[in-house]
Amino acid sequence: MAQESKSFADVLTSLLSDWKRLTTFLFLIAVLAGMLLGFIWVAAREVPKETAKITIGPADILFTQVTKTGREYLVIVYPQGWQETAIQVAEGDTLTFEAGGYVQIDLQGLIDSVEERRKAEDRVVEQEKRLGRWEGEKGTFHPEQHFTKEEKSASTLRWNWTDPNGNPETNLQATSRRAQSIMKDQNYGALLGAIRETQAQPDREDAFFIGRNNIIRAKRSGKLYLTVNDVWDDSDPEFPEKFFVDNIGSFYAKVTVTPPK
Repeated sequence: MAQESKSFADVLTSLLSDWKRLTTFLFLIAVLAGMLLGFIWVAAREVPKETAKITIGPADILFTQVTKTGREYLVIVYPQGWQETAIQVAEGDTLTFEAGGYVQIDLQGLIDSVEERRKAEDRVVEQEKRLGRWEGEKGTFHPEQHFTKEEKSASTLRWNWTDPNGNPETNLQATSRRAQSIMKDQNYGALLGAIRETQAQPDREDAFFIGRNNIIRAKRSGKLYLTVNDVWDDSDPEFPEKFFVDNIGSFYAKVTVTPPK
């Protein structure tokens, strides 16, 4: 997240101390679980009919097939920092990407927007009760139609959910941390890739843009790494991905690796 960020522990402590916030959080988790199942269903449709190998790893769900021209993979990408995949590429290979799904890079902002909407609903309902109209209208009354301009603004997400191309609005919300994003010339939340040796930490210079679709030629041999574009704190080598902890959602990416002819 590019704006001021809280750690996951801070967010969790805040939730546990307020039952309304906890209820909201659990609701969001249920929604996200449904979205993940939807992503897996979409991903399953992309699995080639003759799948030679299926690998399920701790950080991704990877389908693998050897084809006449190379290899095809399908991987789930989580927005929690660089994710090493089981995809091995060689220098000169052509990598073709097709990606989908959505991520949110501001969990706290998402929770806040839901809470503000609920506060506005409670205010409108209480007003109708004071006027003695609630019992007669509660079956057809829509509180959101009576929100003030300020309440509508407060319940609007600070950062929208984004697909693999990233959030174009982030260029308008640039902060001093904009230059600290992994690729400062790409939108926040965009799907990025890198090729490095096993168990390495990719550098900024290794990153390349993937987005919804892209084709790149591997400049080195190694494993394919995937992530989303967010703030990377180079000044803290022990925890450089601290701004990724409030990212939620997932992308899925179909990767085709074709050796040079």
